[in-house]
Amino acid sequence: MEFICAQGWADFSLSTTRSVLRIMVEQMRTGLFRRQVIDRQGQSLFGKVIVTPQMPTYLVVSILLVWLISGIYWLLTGSYARQVSATGWIEPKNGVVQHFASRTSGTVKSVQVSAGEWVEKDQVLMRIETESYTSTGKPVAELILDQLYWLRADLERQITRASEEFDMQLAEKRSQLNHLKRDSEHLRRIYSSVSQQADLSSENLKKVEKLHREGWVNGSDLDHAKQGALRAQTQRLQMGRELIKLEEQISALRFQLNQLPTQQQNYVANLERQKRENEQRLIQLNAERQEVILAKTSGHITEVLAIPGQRLNVSKPLLSIMSNDKKMEATILLPVNAAGFVQTGQALKIRYDAFPHEKFGLFNGTVTSISESVLLPNELYRTTVAINEPFYLVRAELNRDSITAYGKSIRLKAGMTLSTQITTGHRSILEWLFEPLLSLKGRV
Repeated sequence: MEFICAQGWADFSLSTTRSVLRIMVEQMRTGLFRRQVIDRQGQSLFGKVIVTPQMPTYLVVSILLVWLISGIYWLLTGSYARQVSATGWIEPKNGVVQHFASRTSGTVKSVQVSAGEWVEKDQVLMRIETESYTSTGKPVAELILDQLYWLRADLERQITRASEEFDMQLAEKRSQLNHLKRDSEHLRRIYSSVSQQADLSSENLKKVEKLHREGWVNGSDLDHAKQGALRAQTQRLQMGRELIKLEEQISALRFQLNQLPTQQQNYVANLERQKRENEQRLIQLNAERQEVILAKTSGHITEVLAIPGQRLNVSKPLLSIMSNDKKMEATILLPVNAAGFVQTGQALKIRYDAFPHEKFGLFNGTVTSISESVLLPNELYRTTVAINEPFYLVRAELNRDSITAYGKSIRLKAGMTLSTQITTGHRSILEWLFEPLLSLKGRV
C-alpha cells in the first residue's frame, strides 16, 4: 500500500512538471524556436518515465496517515467535563459559633476571655451594661432597685407578722369560745330554774282559780296569782332568748375559728404572690441593667471583637468560638445561574488561594448538601468572599484537611478562601460538535 501511495505521489509530481513545461513551451512558441523544434522536444524516445518515491516522501505520508487516524479516534472516544465555577471558604464541620448581644444599646463592661483561649459551655465570656441616669447623675435602675429591696423586706416582715397574728387571733377566739361556753352553761341552769318557777306559778294559778270558783279566795288573791304566773312566764321567755342569742354567738365563733386558718393561708399566699412579683421585677431589672454573655458551646475563642467601654452594635458579633471538631469542610456560594445541574455526590476540584494551584495543584472534594432555597447576599453574615448576586449555599467534604508543602504537612485553617470547579457531567466530542443538530431534536 505504501508503494502505491508513493507511486501516486510521483505520478502527480510528474504530471505537474509536464504542465509547467507545456505552459513554458507555449509561451516560447512564438519566441526563439521554430514549432518543429518544439514538437520534436515533446516526443519521447524511450516511453513513459516512472519516478521512484524517496524516503522523505514515505515519512510525510506516514505522518499524515497517523495524524488522520488519531484525529478520527479522538473524535470517536474523546469527551470533556461540564464544570461550573464558584467561590467559598473553609470552616469546621460544626461551624464557628458567633455570639451577639441581645440588646440594641449598651456598653461592654468587662471581657473575661481572650483569643485562643479554651472555654467550656455556659462559661461567662463578657458582661454588658445598660444603665441610664437621672438629672442628678444617679442611676435610675439603682433607685428602683432600692425601692424593690425595701418592698421585699417589708413583705417578708408582713409574712412573719401574719403567722404571729394568726396565733394571737386563734388564742383569742378560743378564749372567747370558752367564755361563751361557760356563760351558756350558767344561763342554761338559770333558764332551768326560771322554767321550774314558771311551771309552779302556772300550777298555783290553776289552784287559785279553782278556789276562787268555789268561793274560798277573793278576786284580789286571784289577780295576785295571775301576775306571779305572768312574771315567771315572761322571765322564762327572756332567758330563752338570751340562751338562743348566746348559742348563736358560740356558733359564729366556732365558724370563725374554722375559717381562721384558711384566711391566714390566703393572706400569706397573697403576700407570697406579691413577693414573687417583686422578685421577678428585681430579676428583670437586674437583667435589663446587665447582660451576661455565656458560651453556647465548648471550644477555642477564635476572635474577640469587643473591648471594655465599647458601645454595642447589634449587627456585629462580640466574639466567635470554634468547636473542637477538627474535621473541615468547604462552604461554597454557588450562583443561581450555575446551580442547574449541581447535585449531592458530585466531585469538585478545589484551588486554595493560600496555596497557588500552579505550584501545589488541585484538591478533590465531594458535594454533601445544597440549600433548598436561594439566599441573598445580605442574608449570610460575614462571608470571607464577596458575592453580589443570589446564591445557593453548598457544603462539600474535603478529601484532605492538610497540604504537603516543602516537605511539611500544613493543616488547613478555618476561613481560608478557595475557588472550585464542580463537575456536572461529561459529553463526547462528537456530541459537542453536533450539539446544534441534536438540540433541534430535543436531545440536549
